[in-house]
Amino acid sequence: MLKAVQVTNTKMKEEFCSLPGPSANRIDSLDESNADTHWMILDKEGVAARCSLWWSNVPAYQDHQVGVIGHYAARNAPAASELLQLCSRELAKKGCTIVIGPMDGNTWGTHRLVTKTKGDLPFFLEPNTPLEWADHFTQDGFEPLSHYISRIVDLDHRDLGEAGQEYEKKRYKQLTQHMNERGIRIRQLDLTRIDEELTRIYELSIRAFHQNFLYTEISENEFLKQYTKIVPYIKPELVLLAEHDDRLVGFMFTLPDVMQAQMGKAVDQVILKTLAVDPDYQGYKIGSFLVKAVYDLAQKLGYQRAINALMIQENRSTRFNANEGYILRDYTLFAKKLEREA
Repeated sequence: MLKAVQVTNTKMKEEFCSLPGPSANRIDSLDESNADTHWMILDKEGVAARCSLWWSNVPAYQDHQVGVIGHYAARNAPAASELLQLCSRELAKKGCTIVIGPMDGNTWGTHRLVTKTKGDLPFFLEPNTPLEWADHFTQDGFEPLSHYISRIVDLDHRDLGEAGQEYEKKRYKQLTQHMNERGIRIRQLDLTRIDEELTRIYELSIRAFHQNFLYTEISENEFLKQYTKIVPYIKPELVLLAEHDDRLVGFMFTLPDVMQAQMGKAVDQVILKTLAVDPDYQGYKIGSFLVKAVYDLAQKLGYQRAINALMIQENRSTRFNANEGYILRDYTLFAKKLEREA
C-alpha cells in the first residue's frame, strides 16, 4: 500500500533525504533549494519515491505558468507513478499549465535524466540517473522538452588520423594568432584571489547565458555557494580566462575527473564544465580557442581524454569536435501540459 506524505518537519526531511538521488541527499541542500514543497511516497519499506515542487520562482517558458519537479528519486515504477500523478494535481491546483522536470528549481541546479548510455563510468558532477527513471516520466505522459549530450574525445586526436592531427595543430596555431591580433589575453585562474575571480565569472555568466533555454538569473551569493563547493577540486591551469583590456570576455571552466580517483582509478580525463563568451565578443572565435587551448594544456599535463559535458543539442557548443570521439551519454528534460483545476 502506497501513501503520499507532504514533508513538514525535520524528521520527515531526514526520511526524504534517506532515499538516494542525484541531489537533496542532505537536509541543508534541501533547505537551500527554495522549493515550495516536498512530497514522499511511502511503502512498507520506507520512502519509495520523493521529489520537490516549485511554482513561485521558476523559469519562463512560452506563455505557460510553469511548475517544476525536482529532487527526484524513486525505487520502483508504481511509487514513481503515484508521485508524478500527485505532482501534476498539486501543480494544477496552483494554476500551472505545464510541469517541467526533473529540475531542481532551475537549470543552475541538477536537471535532466540519462536516456541513453554507452556504459562508460559516471564522471564528476554528472547527474547519473538510472535509465528507468526516464520511463517513469514518459509512462506518466511526459514528453521530451530538450536534449543534451556528453561527448568524450581523445586529446591526441588519434581517431582523426595523421591528416586530422595536423589540421588540429594548424587550427590551434591560427586561433592563437587570431587571439594575439585581437588583443585577447589568456591566463589561468588565480586561486589566491578566488572570491574576486568567481565574482567576475558570475558577472560574465549572467551576461553570456541570459538568452539560454529556461534561463533564470540567480544571485551572486547563490552562484558563489555552488562554485565554492568545487574549489577544492580545481586545478587552476585548467580554468582559462580570456581578457581584453582587463575585461573578462570569456572563460573555460575545466575540472579533472576526480570521480575516477574515488573509484580507485588514475585520473586521466578532464571535464569541460562551462564555456562562456561575452555577447559583445561573439565572432572573435574565443570559444573555439578556449576549447583548443584546454585540450592542449590538459594533454601536456598528462591527461588522455576530455569530456565535453552536458551540452544542450541546440547549442553551438555541440559543434566543437562534433566529428571526433563519441557520445557517451544522452540526457533529456521532460515536460507535460496541465489543465488548470477549477
